[in-house]
Amino acid sequence: MKNRQKSYTSIAIIVTILLNFIILGCQKNSTKIQELDNKNHTILLQPNLVGEESKFQARSLAIRQKLAAVDLEELDSWWRSRNIGDPHKYLLPVILARLSLEDTETGELYDREKTWKILLQLDKDKPSLYHFRSYLDVRIFFLFRDKMPSELLASYKSQIQLPKVLNWIKTGTENHMFMQRASGLALMNGSGWPVGDPASEATNEAWLRAELNKFLTIGQGEFHSSVYYGYSIGGLLNIYDFARDPELKKLAKGLLDWYATNMALRLSWGTAGGAESRGFDRRTWNSGLAAVAWMWWGDGTEAAEKMANGSARLALPSTKLPELKFELLMMLKNL
Repeated sequence: MKNRQKSYTSIAIIVTILLNFIILGCQKNSTKIQELDNKNHTILLQPNLVGEESKFQARSLAIRQKLAAVDLEELDSWWRSRNIGDPHKYLLPVILARLSLEDTETGELYDREKTWKILLQLDKDKPSLYHFRSYLDVRIFFLFRDKMPSELLASYKSQIQLPKVLNWIKTGTENHMFMQRASGLALMNGSGWPVGDPASEATNEAWLRAELNKFLTIGQGEFHSSVYYGYSIGGLLNIYDFARDPELKKLAKGLLDWYATNMALRLSWGTAGGAESRGFDRRTWNSGLAAVAWMWWGDGTEAAEKMANGSARLALPSTKLPELKFELLMMLKNL
């Protein structure tokens, strides 16, 4: 009993520290305080960062190889024959995975031009901008804008011009809005192109700030969701990775820290348990939440082989080791 009480106390202390860091990171600190914070942060990360980065890249490669191996042409025929309403949800993970393997031995297995052709035709046949498209579509743009066909590049540019730009302020469920609004904000802020409706960009930034305030005061709607956490995180990572405005990056990082803290706490006993919103906690190790957690803090690459594609695609947006209070989260994970 004493050991259990000790563990509970340790968890409470670590979570309190993490949440204080999140709140502090989203405030405008003085130069002196910021320099001290950066110094401490560097010291905190230094001991394990190099080794963990190598392990992270191995996990990333395993996920990309797994998804790239899916038959893209068969998938393209499948959605057309059944008139699937959101085909990007299924095709973009395979497309992104294949494009990312260009400079690897595995990448030689796939015809890059054919991949671009399928993406271009998909854009023509399903031009609407929607949530399950946006979080990976915007990532493809930023990672490969210098390599994609000019016609496809022009299509991305049109997404932030009138009338298409208005699609980025659509509403929906919590994860829908994080995918669509956060990805749209990343595209508007990070592309370097003029925005056809600046009010849309301002609206999404204001919404994002309101969401962080909501999380830190009353919590979130889709709390601990094993199904939808990964989708929301995918949208936020687009801002964190590609936005040009440092304040936007800091804002996205505050929200990602929140998600990371809750994920680590939820999995701190080795399994997901307790209540969750919009999810099925019995599927502990084959869920979107578990896929992202494994990508960030997991061990080995064997889990990728057993992971369902529907879960694996949510680990795909994480392309570099996140600076998400790394050591504290590792401590929480290992309690």
